[in-house]
Amino acid sequence: DREDEKARELNRRNNISFFDGTALVIICQERSLTDWSTMDLGTFAGYLVLAAEHHQVQSVPAFNSIAYPQILREKLSIPDHLILRSGIILGYAVQGSPNNEHTSEREALHQMVHFFN
Repeated sequence: DREDEKARELNRRNNISFFDGTALVIICQERSLTDWSTMDLGTFAGYLVLAAEHHQVQSVPAFNSIAYPQILREKLSIPDHLILRSGIILGYAVQGSPNNEHTSEREALHQMVHFFN
């Protein structure tokens, strides 16, 4: 509920603390590549999430994890020729945590995908 200020503040804090994840994967793109390379990065990210789950490691793709790229560049020595495109938080879910109970509503497949003969 967007009107629930307590829940929104908790979500903001969780985002800042990376949901207490064990690791952060920062997906970067070489600056000299075209925008089409983001498709490759998205595919890679999807397979990374699936591979993590296969090994019982949960993931949270989260833009907030790279929202401050200059700080990440400085702290992690990420060179300027790389564009920070996405972040994926990895870790182990805490059973019973309200963070793991949320399920967002999704559009039905037929409303999102159209097949043509």
